[in-house]
Amino acid sequence: MSNINAFHIEDFNGDGQQDILGVGNLFVSEIETPRNDAGVGMFLTGAEQGSFTNVPISQSGFYSPLDAKKMAKIHIAGTPHILVANNNDRLQLFKIH
Repeated sequence: MSNINAFHIEDFNGDGQQDILGVGNLFVSEIETPRNDAGVGMFLTGAEQGSFTNVPISQSGFYSPLDAKKMAKIHIAGTPHILVANNNDRLQLFKIH
């Protein structure tokens, strides 16, 4: 388990229900606080009853294990992508299918 720093909510799978992408971790903290580095990102699909189901990385392809702080949806040549900003590290880019 780790903290979540950013969410992006939209209907990713086209079923009419809102889904959730989440990223997090906290690599820099006080000396007495251990590093929160167990997060790898999450993709949750929504259902009509307001419940959510976790989609494994092997199915979603969404893997963000770094010190992620923000997410934004962008379009490249008309194709939607999710951009993940990682603290003191590279950006990650995920194409939305």
